[in-house]
Amino acid sequence: MNHADPVSTVRLKALQQQIDWLAGFKPGDGHVISCYLDLSQGRSRLVRFVRSRVASCAKTFPAGQAAALKAGCDTVVDRILSRAPDNARGLAVFVSTGPEGSLLSALPFAVPFHNSLSISSSPDLFPLLQLREMYGRFMIVLAREDGLQVAEVNLGEVSVRAWVAIRESAVLGDARTGTAMPRGHLDMHSQIRLVERILNRGRSGPLFLAGDVEVMQTIRDMLTPTLIAHLVGAVPVPADEPLHATAARCLRSLIEFEVDQAFELTARVLQEVSHNGAAVAGPAPSLAALRNGSAERLLLASDYRPEPGWVCARDQGPGTYPAQVEPTAYNGSGSSGPVDLRVELVRLAGQYHVPVEFIGDDALQEYDGVACVLRDHPEQQAQRLPARYGRLDLVA
Repeated sequence: MNHADPVSTVRLKALQQQIDWLAGFKPGDGHVISCYLDLSQGRSRLVRFVRSRVASCAKTFPAGQAAALKAGCDTVVDRILSRAPDNARGLAVFVSTGPEGSLLSALPFAVPFHNSLSISSSPDLFPLLQLREMYGRFMIVLAREDGLQVAEVNLGEVSVRAWVAIRESAVLGDARTGTAMPRGHLDMHSQIRLVERILNRGRSGPLFLAGDVEVMQTIRDMLTPTLIAHLVGAVPVPADEPLHATAARCLRSLIEFEVDQAFELTARVLQEVSHNGAAVAGPAPSLAALRNGSAERLLLASDYRPEPGWVCARDQGPGTYPAQVEPTAYNGSGSSGPVDLRVELVRLAGQYHVPVEFIGDDALQEYDGVACVLRDHPEQQAQRLPARYGRLDLVA
């Protein structure tokens, strides 16, 4: 891995590459410190938090591992004190507790995390997958008085991809790609065709319209079915509102939309658990589905925290152990040693590219916060997942 100080925050493609790599990482006989931080709180405060959390976790480890834990803690602190991109608001650090406290990955993001630190047999990817699913990447077509602007929001980082001028009768391209754009007068239909080409080059993803209501409706009526399928909604905004503020509005709307979709999916999954077997619920069946490759989608409570205990690794099923049992009493890296249940569920989802839905409102409380949709089941083939996009509701 490249440990040089990053010059920009992590975007979705790089995040997925990191998830793939971390999900397959094996620390040997050691453990992994997984640390998530809110950089707005100040470096000195974050250093105190990390040292306090490592000291607290170290109480459950044998004294002989104190030096390795201290080395790992020092490595995390070094990354906190290192240079971060100017727009970085969050930092994720993963460190192996080997003798040298080797750094696995240090990832700056444009959005903050809630401060947390854990030590387990594999990297804890739960907050990374939450970030990927909740923020992700989406596009905005913003109708301004002087033309149409196309913006991308990628894990909270906002960038202008292109804008189509009306009054100046000019079209400017994407400065990052150096795309050449024609100059001259364009009617609305030609403008939207050009915007569509830009959106299609950016691959599929959620799409928002923003700006004047009448102009948004005109744009909507001219979009191709392919782009309409990705349309989440329309956001009326004042003409002088900064792009970052508009992006924040769209992000809030997208999160609310995803929460509603997840609630609908959960209701259907729980019905299928009871009636036709196209889904399973509970830690043990969900873990088995992930391990044998039959899981199509994993559902987790957004605040999922299993009861203290461990789940046996590899081919053995979950087993609850007393909270006072030290994790080092078991070999977390072996074929029969236990690993943390939440860490293992999320690690497998990341390793096998299983999408994760984070569910609120205690919808999965009856099943300890975990469920799985199964792939290749007859009922699953007959009933598609709820439609995610394709509407034009006005959102605040």
